[in-house]
Amino acid sequence: MKINEFVKLILKVNKKITEDQIRNIEGIIKVSKEFHKKAETYDYVAELFDNDVNENTIVLEAAHQPNFVPYSGVWRKAYLLHFFYNEMPNSIPLFGFFDYNLATASLLTHNKIPDIRKEGFTVIGVRIPEKDKWKRFNSLPKPSKNAWENVIRTIENVYIKVLSRNKDARLNLDLIIEELWKSYELGNSLSEINAIFFSRLTNIYLGLKVLFFKYSNLHDLGVLKDAFERVIYRRDEFNNIYNETVVSKGLSDVGTIPDNLAPFWYHCKCGGKVDVFIKNSKLNGVCPICKTEYELDVGDIDSYYVNISPRAVTRNIVMADGIGTRLYISGAGGGLRYGIIANEISRRLGFNLPFTLAWVGKDHYLGLTHTLMLKRLRKMLGISDADLLNLEKVLDRIRTKRIELKNKIDKNYSKKLIHDYKHTYAQILIACNVFKVTPSVIDIFLSKGFSKVLKCWNFAVHSAEISFEDEFYILRKNIVYDDRAIAIYDVMNAISIKNKEIDPLGILGGE
Repeated sequence: MKINEFVKLILKVNKKITEDQIRNIEGIIKVSKEFHKKAETYDYVAELFDNDVNENTIVLEAAHQPNFVPYSGVWRKAYLLHFFYNEMPNSIPLFGFFDYNLATASLLTHNKIPDIRKEGFTVIGVRIPEKDKWKRFNSLPKPSKNAWENVIRTIENVYIKVLSRNKDARLNLDLIIEELWKSYELGNSLSEINAIFFSRLTNIYLGLKVLFFKYSNLHDLGVLKDAFERVIYRRDEFNNIYNETVVSKGLSDVGTIPDNLAPFWYHCKCGGKVDVFIKNSKLNGVCPICKTEYELDVGDIDSYYVNISPRAVTRNIVMADGIGTRLYISGAGGGLRYGIIANEISRRLGFNLPFTLAWVGKDHYLGLTHTLMLKRLRKMLGISDADLLNLEKVLDRIRTKRIELKNKIDKNYSKKLIHDYKHTYAQILIACNVFKVTPSVIDIFLSKGFSKVLKCWNFAVHSAEISFEDEFYILRKNIVYDDRAIAIYDVMNAISIKNKEIDPLGILGGE
């Protein structure tokens, strides 16, 4: 089906939200207002706060960790929320930053941008001390100004090599750096800095109408406590269905859980997240960092609610049931794996079960680094721009080039000729690796500009087919930002496979 048919499918469901769900939504809106005021994006989404929440409100929801300048897939979640908000009357688009995940995931603090290096990229971001990696992300202190300056300097050093005379790209780089500094000034922790940066680029420069909030702020107001209580009350059934689903659906990568595991983490004062287990109406757990032991009464949720956060599957259920989500925008990776379990639990225990949509698609674009490496490749092989689209011609030129160098080496051996021979391999390797990088979206924003990015996303969504696979709706569509991009990506992928094999001298290690 096309996107307009999918919209009709969702609107056809006559689902009312309850008074409890309305109260939870109002609590999220209150938290969101504070976030947008802090991010200085309130004025850009003010119209959403003016909308009345009632039993007919259609709740649109997405969530993600507040990653450091994430890849485009995260931003496309926000785009889809905006898209459906415009297509569905009386809807509200909510995007939550799950900011109290453990800081072990490298994408929380690092990302990649294409660069002229053997790996094809440079890592950008802030280094988290080893001792802090098992703490909650939002418990980590704000990076020092020197550390943030190093982040900015690394980004600038990559792009200064490829900007050339591209004035638009220079302006986009300046804007991104300015916003990174602005977000740094406004945020009190790295997780908050990342969330603010995401909001500012989304709400101001992309112009998307999306309400952002941090999950960590919900518990202070008791938001969703009723939904948590429903899950805790049925914890035995919850865990049984969880494990049955993992086994029956072959979700070995997710894994089963202990029968008495509580459906949430407890937050230790040191910043650690405590696995808690239920026995005889007591919650027991030991902090993995400071070894503090905890014992709590399961039924006294008022005493511990402010210090807990849901586990992955619990989050899906608590949010969907607590606010009556009609449409959930999921990521295309692990989120769907947990979603299978959450859906089965919701189905069998009677919790709210929303539509779930995931956009599966890669970015095909010719950024500044891609373009420079293609230019070097053309010069080295003596081919035209049009020749790059002809795989056999490119491979033939690589073969010819190396045979010519081999013949010279056979006649008059020299270290320089050996270097030149290996250099053809190294340059092609770098070029191919640049095309393999899944980059931070800032590389696409910088190279293409915000309006072009929006135009390409919009075209992809309207031209895509949406299929129902297992129990999720999947929008499969690559995003093409340049007319020749897909063809060039295909050629570069094929070249990367053959690069070592074309070795008449037998010194590159190919088979």
